[in-house]
Amino acid sequence: MSFRRLIGKLSLLVVMLLVLTSGLTIFGCRGELGAIARGWSGVAIADGALFLGSMDGKLVAINESNQDRLWPDVPFKASEQSGGFGCARAPEAVAIYGTPAVAEDLVYIAGYNGKLYAINAKTGALRWVHPREGELEPIVGGPVVALDKVYIYR
Repeated sequence: MSFRRLIGKLSLLVVMLLVLTSGLTIFGCRGELGAIARGWSGVAIADGALFLGSMDGKLVAINESNQDRLWPDVPFKASEQSGGFGCARAPEAVAIYGTPAVAEDLVYIAGYNGKLYAINAKTGALRWVHPREGELEPIVGGPVVALDKVYIYR
């Protein structure tokens, strides 16, 4: 192989790498190639409703008798704001791995982002998040409610 031919093939390889890198950068900013949240939540049953975390970070509530969703229009979705320099991406779903806990009118779920969420069991509205900010250890197990307190294991 001649020296000119080798230089030509190397130039073509460099151009292909530049095109590939710029394409990944553009699509990465659009958020289309991001990681997909996964979860394997168990089911909690309370007051005729089934509560479970979905694969895309949603808390789903289903009527036990007729299998209709309790909050069909606005399911609660655990999410984490992401962003940085260059591109601001939409909030990303947070995986829910543990089984929800239900006590009185609240459903508690723990997110992989290390936060504990309390959701109104009737409406699906977020009541509170703890803690609101900070880099936290992921929570994989489900919360437990006992003696008017919510417990999680990190």
